[in-house]
Amino acid sequence: MSGPTLKEKLFNRRGLVVAQRNSDGKTIVLDRRRIAKRKFNAAKTDRLFSDWQVTSRPLNEELRYALDILRNRARDLEQNSEIARRFLQLVETHLVGPEGFHLTVQGLNRSGSDDQNNNARIEASFWNWAKRGTADITGRYSLIDILRISARTAARDGECLIRVHDDLPTSKANPYGFALEMVDPARIDTLRHVDGKDGSRTRLGIVLDRFNRPEGYWIITGSEPNTYPGTHAAELFAARQFIHAYVSDRPEQYRGTPWMTAVMDLIHMLDEYQDSALVASRVGAAKMGFFKTPDGNLSPLANETDDVGTLLDEVVAGHFSALPPGYEFQSFNPDYPHQLYREFTSTILRSIAAGLNVSYHALTGDLNQVSFSSIRSGTIEEREHWMTRQDWMISSILEPIYLRWLDRSLAVSAIPNLPKLNREELFSRFRLHTWRGRRWPWVDPLRDIEATIMAVNAGFKSPQQAAADLGVDVESVLADIARFNQMAATAGLGLTYGQTVPTSPKPPGADNGSTQA
Repeated sequence: MSGPTLKEKLFNRRGLVVAQRNSDGKTIVLDRRRIAKRKFNAAKTDRLFSDWQVTSRPLNEELRYALDILRNRARDLEQNSEIARRFLQLVETHLVGPEGFHLTVQGLNRSGSDDQNNNARIEASFWNWAKRGTADITGRYSLIDILRISARTAARDGECLIRVHDDLPTSKANPYGFALEMVDPARIDTLRHVDGKDGSRTRLGIVLDRFNRPEGYWIITGSEPNTYPGTHAAELFAARQFIHAYVSDRPEQYRGTPWMTAVMDLIHMLDEYQDSALVASRVGAAKMGFFKTPDGNLSPLANETDDVGTLLDEVVAGHFSALPPGYEFQSFNPDYPHQLYREFTSTILRSIAAGLNVSYHALTGDLNQVSFSSIRSGTIEEREHWMTRQDWMISSILEPIYLRWLDRSLAVSAIPNLPKLNREELFSRFRLHTWRGRRWPWVDPLRDIEATIMAVNAGFKSPQQAAADLGVDVESVLADIARFNQMAATAGLGLTYGQTVPTSPKPPGADNGSTQA
């Protein structure tokens, strides 16, 4: 009886036969080394990856026990690490800056045209409220101060919490009946984890409905948040009373993590390393040593003793003493700082800067081996990151503040000379607005200005867009120019700004363009 016959051969990508399939349906492997294996290298579980242990636990479950630790360690770094403090200063400077955000109300008339006069009235009223003494419930902070502290808090703690008081009685000091209160995020009762009978759930101190929308916050009461979990009293507040802002890394994330989380261990280890290096360098500079004695008696080396019998010896610069017979001196001279110290610390700092999404030279102030082109490229990319964070701050904090303020101000008629319309129509008309964050000076001013002028003249960019790139409002610029020209005319000066000035003739073949005076 004849056996199964060869039915087909199996080849690999290189054309080599690796197996054959017989007529009985069985496959016989000829050479396993020729079989290509397809899998993810990062999913290997062999001996080389045995220490890479991961968990499938939900992020919120991990934060339940880790968030308070992360926040406390980030606060410790803020107090004791110059790198962490520098990063938090960069956050304040680039997110908010010296002048904060610019508000532009975009209300329209019933005809559909810009309602410039009423828009200006609302903007003026908003910034009148945003002053110190009115914006903050304690009277200590202006709106810009609140934004700076909130940006720093979000970067350090991973989240910021602002309580909105929109039912205050009006007064001469606060005719709007509206104020903000900054709340320490540590007051949210992170360990509170409860399932309600009505389908609601409490996770990380936040009460959620069945759509995971916040309904309330468990806030730790008392003068200071208790540092011992489970031993404090907490009170439930409605979610609408708070603005809770954080950057989400994953869907279904209920609390934020410190922006330094990925590099906090590097910052801590580098700080400890630098402290040890500093001590070692100080010890090395002292040039100390030890005396070896034949019988352990050190009295022949001393000139005198103090009141308690401690041996004393006077050391004078340039003076060498003869040792008694049988005594030897053994020097102790540690070789530190090491010659590779700078290279090693710079490598670690570059990793930290990458993890924080900031440039190395901005974080450290080290401009060695930095060229103009490299610093320009790094600065432009870094500014894109800061503008992304500004957009987050606008949508999470500033837009809710403006809408809540406008609603309350219209309810108490705190904005003068608005049209005699009902409150709902006024709110619907003037709720349209934009915020614009700070912008930065050009890295290469001459070339960047020339490029902007060419883009505007070619129709690739509008004057409004060009002004927005500079962090200014084109309407404010035009108004300032007109006001200056009027002042110059009143003073009898022949100064005129804001007009197109023809350029001098250029050689044949050169581009003919115009510049702005």
